[in-house]
Amino acid sequence: MTKSYNLLKYLVLTCLLVAAFPASANCTTTTPLLEPASLISGSGYQLAKTWFLPDWQSDTRSYNTSSGSDDKGGGDAEKTCETYGFASPGSVDLSLYDCSDYDIKPLYGLECYTGCVCKPKFQYDDDNCDTAAGYTLSGSSCGGKYESCVCSGECCSDDMCGYNEACENGSCVSLDPCVDVTCGANEFCSNGTCVCASGYKLCNGSCISSSSCCSNSDCGTNQICSDGVCSCSSGYKSCNGTCISNSSCCTDTDCGTDEICSNGSCTTTCSYTLTSADCSSECKSAGTSSCVRGGTTYYASCGASKCGSDQSCTDGTCVDNCIPLSDEESCSWGSKSCSDNCGGYRSCCKTAAEYCSENGYGTGITCEAGQTTETCAADSGYKKCSGEACPSSQSCQYGCKTYSAQSGCSNICTECYADNCHNRTAVSVPGNAGCSSYYEDCSTKCSAWVCNSGYTKSSNGCVCATTCQDTVTTKPANSTYTTEVCAACGSTTTIKTGWVCNDGYYQEGSICRNNDCKVTPIEIPDNAVCSITNSCDICTGWECRSGYADTESHWCSVPETTDCSALGYNKSESDCTDKSKIYCPFDNSKFACF
Repeated sequence: MTKSYNLLKYLVLTCLLVAAFPASANCTTTTPLLEPASLISGSGYQLAKTWFLPDWQSDTRSYNTSSGSDDKGGGDAEKTCETYGFASPGSVDLSLYDCSDYDIKPLYGLECYTGCVCKPKFQYDDDNCDTAAGYTLSGSSCGGKYESCVCSGECCSDDMCGYNEACENGSCVSLDPCVDVTCGANEFCSNGTCVCASGYKLCNGSCISSSSCCSNSDCGTNQICSDGVCSCSSGYKSCNGTCISNSSCCTDTDCGTDEICSNGSCTTTCSYTLTSADCSSECKSAGTSSCVRGGTTYYASCGASKCGSDQSCTDGTCVDNCIPLSDEESCSWGSKSCSDNCGGYRSCCKTAAEYCSENGYGTGITCEAGQTTETCAADSGYKKCSGEACPSSQSCQYGCKTYSAQSGCSNICTECYADNCHNRTAVSVPGNAGCSSYYEDCSTKCSAWVCNSGYTKSSNGCVCATTCQDTVTTKPANSTYTTEVCAACGSTTTIKTGWVCNDGYYQEGSICRNNDCKVTPIEIPDNAVCSITNSCDICTGWECRSGYADTESHWCSVPETTDCSALGYNKSESDCTDKSKIYCPFDNSKFACF
């Protein structure tokens, strides 16, 4: 007896093969049994077909009974592999595709490929090739994906650059040019090059003091540079800052007796004739212009007279001139008198003691510091003090601030320093720091400083101890950065701490893939083709190729009839209102309802 299969039972089995079958079809997870159905016409089999509710799988292909032939396989000799959902060998580039099977014979003599998918090497597209970072899709492509994702510039990330370099705008740039530069004494690094510090100059690869010489050109005439010091060349000697020939004189001591040094030469010329004895006999001092001849000093002229205005020189001695006065009675103290042996005081005047006492002079007088001592002209034993005495000098712990301005009292301290601040220099307190201690003898000047809370010392300043920086700087496509708020030194900054895939995507390594790609492809039986794919080109539903149906022993076999009613499609579309339905592949006006 020819058997047919219950269409509804087959639909339940189809639900198990398709992962995303709608819940309205009431599919269960138990395996249904294929049971014999009632005999429908003499064809023997129903057409096996899959569909997915509520979207109906359209199949407008017609079964052309007029073009049938006796070729093995039951198809039409003029059809190609693509007619049956396969791929012709000539249309498949095996350098791009992997095919699960070959030698599929939908018709006698027609060999086809099936299950052809792009090779695994084609894995890059705009979703996982970060063009914003400088990468570009490269190589051959298949199904919209490329073999390679390469950096289009010199670099696309810092790890592609060398030591002490960073990637900026696709190029590797140097960071600190001085990071590996070691300079010598009195040098510092500037833009990767060692240069001399202030007060120093370059000399034969080393930095020497600016006041030192480097070569002979730095020295004067007849000088050479030796160990940074200019000295006289061989055959020359130093003379008042210059170098002269060793044969030249510098001072009179370089010359012999009775010689003087003039313009570097010793000379014996001395035309002066006056000696000091000659001047003394005239009661005069020796002159200023002199020369030596024969060991004797001669002068151009004598100096000033040694005698007073009322004296004259006699045999080299100053003697008083005796000038008679017409009025011996009217005398003044200190005037001379011829009657009293020329030089004595006049007899009409008072004694020296009387004169001194009347004018405020006394004996045994000692003046204080700051006062002026005056001596009586008549008798030097009589003195008197004038002016104000110096005040008492203060004893100071930290030194004298003010000395007396009074004449003769400049060493008297009138005001002391209250502390030692005048000898102390306050340290410079940088920003974000405070004074930690003051001098013991100067409470107003800072002696040491410390960084404020949250800051740390760096060289001669204070920097924030906490650095707010992104822990990640790149993310793949279809992802979002995770962030957190970083608080440091009184301010807050939002930093990037990682990334997560957006809704509808999952993480695979360092990229985010569409959730559709997690679906496991269903197994497609022989003589069937994939009818539904998701966004990742993964097959999620299949159907028998045109002209094939399910039999008792094999999926998608060649049916023995094209009679839709014999295959169980005996309803119109209106009969299937509010029901699930599928149309006959040989007549789309015939339906089966369930």
